[in-house]
Amino acid sequence: MTETFSLTDPIFINETVARDHFEAIRWPDGPVCPHCGSTGERNEARRQVPSSWSLQCNACREPFTVKMGSVMESSHIFYRKRALAFI
Repeated sequence: MTETFSLTDPIFINETVARDHFEAIRWPDGPVCPHCGSTGERNEARRQVPSSWSLQCNACREPFTVKMGSVMESSHIFYRKRALAFI
């Protein structure tokens, strides 16, 4: 069975929804720090550029994003555009 997608779905037009989608896929049980492996609560630090939104680990205080350690790590493409590429 094939899924159908609409280009008007929020994941393709809203940066926050797209980022949350990638986080849910990568971390179904909540964020995991790639630096220390901690799974405790995180403080989300939003920056002005949506593609740079990052989380900060409360254990080691290092910032990280859902892109770290993936093929998207060094790319500056917006999450909503990545979502289009991955369908």
